[in-house]
This record gives sequence, C-alpha cells and structure tokens, in this order.
Amino acid sequence: MNTRPGYKPVIAAPVDEPVEVSLLAKSGAGEVYCGFLPRQWRERYSGYDSLSRRQGISANVTVLENLRMVALEAKKAGVSSALALNVRYSQEMLPEVLEYAEVWEQAGGQALLVSDLGLLLALQEKQPRLNRFLSLMAAAFNSRAVGFYRQFGISRMVLPRSLTIEEMHYIVKLHEDIEFEAMVLNDKCPYIDGLCNFYHGMAFPEGIRIPFEYQRAASEQKPVTYAHDLFYAGHACQLKFRAGKEIINPDWDNDFCRPHCAACCLQKLASAGINHWKIGGRGLPTEVKIKAVKFIKDAWNLAVDSPEEGIPCQEIKDLYKDTYGRHCSCELCYYPEDGMVEV
Repeated sequence: MNTRPGYKPVIAAPVDEPVEVSLLAKSGAGEVYCGFLPRQWRERYSGYDSLSRRQGISANVTVLENLRMVALEAKKAGVSSALALNVRYSQEMLPEVLEYAEVWEQAGGQALLVSDLGLLLALQEKQPRLNRFLSLMAAAFNSRAVGFYRQFGISRMVLPRSLTIEEMHYIVKLHEDIEFEAMVLNDKCPYIDGLCNFYHGMAFPEGIRIPFEYQRAASEQKPVTYAHDLFYAGHACQLKFRAGKEIINPDWDNDFCRPHCAACCLQKLASAGINHWKIGGRGLPTEVKIKAVKFIKDAWNLAVDSPEEGIPCQEIKDLYKDTYGRHCSCELCYYPEDGMVEV
C-alpha cells in the first residue's frame, strides 16, 4: 500500500462525558475529542453553537470538572485528546475561551480544534503546549489555504468534507510534514463546511425534555432542525430522538441506523496520506459511538487484507449491512467518486 513511512491510522471518536473515553479506547479509538458548554456560557451567550460547532448540552461536556476528567481519562487510557473550540468568537468572548483552553491544558488535554483566526493569534502569543488542529470549519479547501494557516502553529488539518480524495492527496503532497485528518463516518452534510450558517438545533416531540431553546415552524409533521430565521425552517439536518430506551420515528434514516460512511475508501485515504480518521456524532448515544469505532476498525482490517489495492472489497459492504442492518448506498457515501457502487 502506498502510504507514508510508519503510517498507522488513528481513529478519532467523539465523547460527551468522561465515562465514554475508556469505552471508546477499548473499542479501537486512538483519539477522543469533545466540546464544552458550561452553564455560565449558556447564560451569557445562549446554548447555541457559540462555543463549539455543536449546540446543546447533549453534545457537549457541561461541567468544568468533567472536562478535566475527559483529559485525565484519555491520558489514563493511552489515547490523545482534543477540545473543540471551533467557531468564530468576538473579542469579548476570547478571554473566557482562552481560560477553558488553559484548564484543558493543565488537565492533560493535548490539542485544540480551532477555526477562528483571533483565537489562533491569541494562542500564538500565549504559546501553550497544546497542539493546534485546524477544524474543518476553517474551510481549508486548497494547498494555499493550508499554507496560510500553518503560520499560526497548526500541526494538523481536518480537511473539509467537500474535497475529493484526489484533491486531498494533492494538498498532502505539498505539506508532508504535518498531519491530515478526514471524516469517515456520520455527519455528512449537504452544505459546505465553513460556509454554512444554519443553526443545528433540534425540535423535539411534545413530552421530550428540551435541553435548549428553539423555534417551531408551522409544519410539525416530523421533529426536524430549524434555523434561527424561520425562512430556513425544515431545510437543515434531521435526527431521531430518544425517549428513554425508545427511538422516535424508527424508520427514519440517519446516523443511528444508516450512517454516512467512507469505509470503502480507507485504502485510498491511507494512500493519500490521511493518517487520522474522524468519526462524527457528538451527542449520539454511547453505544452508537462504540459501534462506529468498531466498524471503522474492522473495515480497515478488511481493507488491509483486500487482494486488490484501492478497490473496496465486498466484505466491507457486508460488514456495513451486518453492523447497521441495511445496505450502504452512494447517497450515503462520503466520497462516491472514489468509493463504492450502490448495491
């Protein structure tokens, strides 16, 4: 396989509470990442995606001590850890954001996921030990954008989901001394990373506890996401909702039971020099995250054993069906031009 010397892929998985760290590490994750949304920030700036690019208490660590515990548990489990501070901030917000970064560093956290230039400049001035990873929300679409961000101490780039693997390969070849990361499971978005202004909130059915405020549109046929501006209502992402152990709308396709996927492209991503594979899904149930990590780990093992390099083996497609109970499809494929043929 045509990969960099010493290539070893790392699966990066999302966590929302400390107990998930060891579970995901045992399942095969080599890195965990999380967001943070404490009460005082919500009271001042709301619970929307104003501190990281995922709103609400269900998709973020919400207590400072738990944030410390995520970093400590990651260190104990022998996996790296990153804190997502990956939206754009006002000058008023920056001092508090830097305080959270310092808490993360002191607890043993190893990296920050960043997209804001003001935060990158502030970090460059403070010179913390934390690694700086450029979030896909920074929209580094080409090699010149990567070169621009490198001057701010970036050591890893999370490449936007709209790029093809060929485009990724070209960028990596021009910047071989830093790490690159790409999405491989969950959270495929029809919009362009870094250029989307949708509010990724959720409207819950009546009787379900609401962890944040939202507006309802006129149509209430399904629980859907809504934008701040009701002109966009109903056009954003759609998710299932949990009521105890029951899932509302069980036939509704999404990342619970039919995730967006790049498993058939793992060989090509590896050959392109992408050495970190990101699983989306902050806010998903723990068992769904564990299943996702195991699936990508098993898919990579199958890809390595595939007799034809670069051609997705049927066993990966079968693994998807065995794991999620349904066939994969081009509609759900991250890189359909590089990956599978619909079955």
